[in-house]
Amino acid sequence: MNFMNKKDGKYHVGFITSDSETLKDYYPTPSEPHLIPKELPFTPDDQIAVDFLRGKGFEVSYFQWGQDIEKLKKFDLVIMRSPWDYSHSDESIHKFIKWLDCLKSEDVKIENSPHFMRWLIDKSYLLDLEEAGVPIVSSKLVKDIDLVQTYASCGAFILKASISAAGRNLFLIDSAQKAEELQPEYNELCKNKTFILQPYIEEIKTHGEWSLVFIDGIYSHAVHKKPAPDSILVQAEKGGSVSFSDPPSDIIEFAQNNLPKITSSYNPLYLRIDIILTNKGPLLSECEGVEPEVFFRASEKSMELFYSN
Repeated sequence: MNFMNKKDGKYHVGFITSDSETLKDYYPTPSEPHLIPKELPFTPDDQIAVDFLRGKGFEVSYFQWGQDIEKLKKFDLVIMRSPWDYSHSDESIHKFIKWLDCLKSEDVKIENSPHFMRWLIDKSYLLDLEEAGVPIVSSKLVKDIDLVQTYASCGAFILKASISAAGRNLFLIDSAQKAEELQPEYNELCKNKTFILQPYIEEIKTHGEWSLVFIDGIYSHAVHKKPAPDSILVQAEKGGSVSFSDPPSDIIEFAQNNLPKITSSYNPLYLRIDIILTNKGPLLSECEGVEPEVFFRASEKSMELFYSN
């Protein structure tokens, strides 16, 4: 991104965000009570990137997703960053997907590629990765299943909506009673959603989850997330904890070896790869290339890498 606009000497960057009110649901968090948005609707993490780029002479402003795409053409580069409220309702999910589809056909320079984001927004991409040889948390697309029978045959399992974020519409079924209690809600949700069924991996409680951030295909940094004692959700706004440290070498090696299979012909500006270390070795749980928190605050070098690529 280190080049200037030929018209006025400034390079204009737009960060696609959510509505300012949305951030009240995310900040501050119990693990980082000091982390509060400074310039709405930028998240505290986005603000680090915004301030850095402005310090390099860039003009950076926000653009809320869903607005007239034609207005995006005023930017030299658009970066999808925190459109988190798209997942808050079925209506907004459909609107966001339609907006992404429109972006694919418009003359807008945007990172990540709308085609790449459109693929990653539905967790069924995990099945594509499994077919490509990536070791994933075992995943199966399901709809209208009997939860009690599934528990009887599989044991404890996870159900998550195939299009969702921040732990919404994610359920742990670890008893026949819970399966029976959840069945009516699940039946109702299935009218508009498809779900991913995964085995419950106990290591999420003991080992947590590693999130590795790659910028332009280069490993930048990682964070280690663990759920609260009474939860399986690692998101900080859901009570999870976040620590900044390098993962074991086999986790980094796993991510680097599988990165080409994930990015394929795309060259995403950023990608977060979430990995659980199990007794069978590392397994990919999700890839985040649409709206992930990338934890720029975890690494000073990350912004130089972001800027130079």
